[in-house]
Amino acid sequence: MRIRLIAEWLILLAFACIIAVTSLVTAISSKVDFALLDYSTALIDRPANQDITIVQIDDASLQQVGSWPWPRDTHAALVDRLSAMGARLIVLDILFFEETSTDSDAALGRAISDANNVLLPISFQTAFDGSGRNETIEPIAEIASGAIATGHVALEFSDDGIVRHISLAHDLDGREAVPHLMIAAHQRAYGELPDQVLGQQQGAPWPLLDFQQAGHFKTVSAASILDGSVPQNLIEDQIVLVGATAQGMGDAYAVPAHAGGIMSGVEIQANLLESLQSDQFISKSSFWTTVFVTLLTISLLFLGFWQLPPQFSLILTASLAGALLLISVGGVAAVGWWFPPGSALLAIVVSYPLWGWRRLASVSNFLDRQAVSLAGVSTRISDRGGGGFDFVARQVDRMRGLLSEFSERFSFIRNIIEAAPDAIIVLDKNRLVTMKNQKAVTLFGPEEGDQYLPEMLSSVGAVLDGAKGDLNLPDGRSYLVAEASFASEEQNDGSHAGQIMVLRNVTELKRKEAERQEMLEFLSHDMRTPQVSIIGLSGRDSVIADNDKRFERIQQQAKRTLKLADDFVQLARLSETPVEKEDTDLCALINEAADRCYTTAKKNAVTIHQELPDDPVFIYADPSLLARVFDNLLSNALKFSPAGSKISICITEPLENGEYVSVNVADQGPGLPIERQDNPFARFGHHDDSAGPSVGLGLAFVEMAVNANDGLISVDTATGEGTKFTIQLPVAPEI
Repeated sequence: MRIRLIAEWLILLAFACIIAVTSLVTAISSKVDFALLDYSTALIDRPANQDITIVQIDDASLQQVGSWPWPRDTHAALVDRLSAMGARLIVLDILFFEETSTDSDAALGRAISDANNVLLPISFQTAFDGSGRNETIEPIAEIASGAIATGHVALEFSDDGIVRHISLAHDLDGREAVPHLMIAAHQRAYGELPDQVLGQQQGAPWPLLDFQQAGHFKTVSAASILDGSVPQNLIEDQIVLVGATAQGMGDAYAVPAHAGGIMSGVEIQANLLESLQSDQFISKSSFWTTVFVTLLTISLLFLGFWQLPPQFSLILTASLAGALLLISVGGVAAVGWWFPPGSALLAIVVSYPLWGWRRLASVSNFLDRQAVSLAGVSTRISDRGGGGFDFVARQVDRMRGLLSEFSERFSFIRNIIEAAPDAIIVLDKNRLVTMKNQKAVTLFGPEEGDQYLPEMLSSVGAVLDGAKGDLNLPDGRSYLVAEASFASEEQNDGSHAGQIMVLRNVTELKRKEAERQEMLEFLSHDMRTPQVSIIGLSGRDSVIADNDKRFERIQQQAKRTLKLADDFVQLARLSETPVEKEDTDLCALINEAADRCYTTAKKNAVTIHQELPDDPVFIYADPSLLARVFDNLLSNALKFSPAGSKISICITEPLENGEYVSVNVADQGPGLPIERQDNPFARFGHHDDSAGPSVGLGLAFVEMAVNANDGLISVDTATGEGTKFTIQLPVAPEI
């Protein structure tokens, strides 16, 4: 699918580029280009060159002097008069290619020679020998001999027949190029032109003229010069261009509309001379520059089509078109450089709807395929129709209904996942988390952008053991991991679209399994050992011959077995039976426990010292469990306390927050063995039988019982310095 879309994109890009290049080569868009050029040129406004004056052979001159063509001696009189008035240069934009009367031609030749500042035009024609070569047509020798320079005055026309550019040097089939008459005029009036202007050759871009509006230059009638009615100061030191402007003389040409639409040849020459003097030509971008900018614009447009949403594609299209127009218009007005944007604009105008049509067709086909695929999942969905104004609207409406149905189903599935008792995580094919229920959020934290599974596990210190299928957290929690892959209908290569991970909390199961293992070890060792001893002691071959000693040893092992069984039963009962809390007088519990130990304490010469408040201290706890807790702690203290020592049990003041009361039970015995100091409440831990039978379950029961009553217990012990147990119990709430 992706390959096909890329192929379509490349085909449309190539098609747009072909349209643009074809337009450039065939000048299809030249009308648009010329219109923009004319508009841009109209923005240029410069003051008229005050050195240039046009002497018009206008209608008034024809009425006064006579119809055209005038006799050559009339032209001679005009030249004499201009020379006498002090003209700097006299440029006759009149062709003198044919001989007339000898006297008239001679008179004009003498006038030109005497003035010594006259420039004459030449023209071109195709050679009559059939070679197709261009040949020059020059003024007759008798007239041309006195001119100080000649040059061509040929005009160049755009495809629409309008004069916009000038050939500064007309090539003659490989021979030395003929410069324009205004080049010669500029050289005589202002000096040499830059090399880049003089070096114009065939094939080089001809400079475009920024035509000023007709009437831009000073003008006088030829008749006024001949009759002497023009003041001398109007002609003195002027560059005078003489040419025909009267209607019907055929020397008028189409120019851009902003310049008047029609302009005489002599005024066109004046515009060229002014542009040469001010160096304000408009240069056109080269063909390859135009091709490069055009193709770059189209490439940017199609990159936008590929990467941007549809609403931004339109903005990009308009922006690129606006940028082209700005470059074209602004380049002319600002720096005198013109880029013809028509081909690029044509490609943009064609590309946008073409791309839109192709994408609309692709979306329509996609909607059809997806609708068929989705409708196949449910009969109820497949019966759903679509309504709308047109075909696409009906497709969209149908898809909306299908998506609504699947949204409901997705919500239903998500609710099921949320209601699941286990943490559930949904991953995509790249192991990125796409969904997790609240239990997973509680376990790993909320979703924060794209989460990669290993990174998410690492963030909480979780270790996933894929071989065993379990996940362990630093706090001791363990989870059993079950994974299942799922694939979309489009994946037929065995790959999967994602995975579902279910994490079941097995921390309690593992704890119970560990307890079961401990119990098995206990049964195989601690329970077995005293029974083996009893059997051995009761046999005839016992190594102890004294029956009293044998019976005493048998009694000790039996008591040990009974103690072990009783402690084990109490632990099992505490694990399975819920506690029954009630308001309980803590002082009474301690007094009763001390009373139960009185006989043993007196026998061992140990004093039990109680520090209890006068008033009752009520706690919210299970009295039977706490009674056994104090019995265990006092009996342990009595068992290991030396004769003459003291066991203290006291109730301290309630803690600052008033929620707990603290009980301390301290002895002056040898302290807990080093092996038990790290974990004094461990089941089946190290135990000392020196003071009587012990199996290491009593303190485990104490801790479990205190915890079951929402209390806390801690131990402060050191070898040879006694042991102190501190229990914090919740105070009964006030009624």
